[in-house]
Amino acid sequence: MVTLLQRELKYYFKNRYEAIYIYSYFISMLVLAPFTMAIQNGANQSLVALTLWVALASAVAIGGSSLFRRDSEQGLLEYYQLMPFSLESVVLAKWLAFFLFLLGPILAALPVAGALYGLNQVQIIHFAVGMAAGTAALSIIATLAAAITTGLEKAGAVLSLIILPLSIPVMIFGAAYCRDVTSLWQANLVFVLGFAVFLLPVMCIAGAYSIRSSH
Repeated sequence: MVTLLQRELKYYFKNRYEAIYIYSYFISMLVLAPFTMAIQNGANQSLVALTLWVALASAVAIGGSSLFRRDSEQGLLEYYQLMPFSLESVVLAKWLAFFLFLLGPILAALPVAGALYGLNQVQIIHFAVGMAAGTAALSIIATLAAAITTGLEKAGAVLSLIILPLSIPVMIFGAAYCRDVTSLWQANLVFVLGFAVFLLPVMCIAGAYSIRSSH
């Protein structure tokens, strides 16, 4: 599992086109949104939270669409089934690499968002905690959907049907958490983290079963 995790991380860092493809939509929404709505000194924080969460969900969905497709095209999924480690660990390693790849640049972009949207330091830290939890939950959803749709001819349409309904609760509670900066530990954050913890074993088991069934 550690070897596979290292391989996946090396792929993300070496493949610049993958990073550009994933983050172009996130960065464009981050930069263009202030020009379309009046934001002064963080007063319009509800729209700020909504904008960042929509951009985050879009980046995760775009990146997750090719998570298992390239392995399927290269014949690696059949190779993984012959290895001594389980497919559940393969799914877990690919999710963890995807999550780490997403998390770093998104958190690094938050100070820029703070300057654009007029957020103070407390709000930026609050957004960082909320979006870190949201990135974990949304990346699990995207990995699960990508594994389930492995081998399907029109996987893109099915992928959207799986990701959208599962992402809506995370985005609602995540945006609500970012709007309320009174405390870092809130019920909204507990829901997002609990949702991620609940889906993690489901992702591993259902993802591994789907890969076996597709080959």
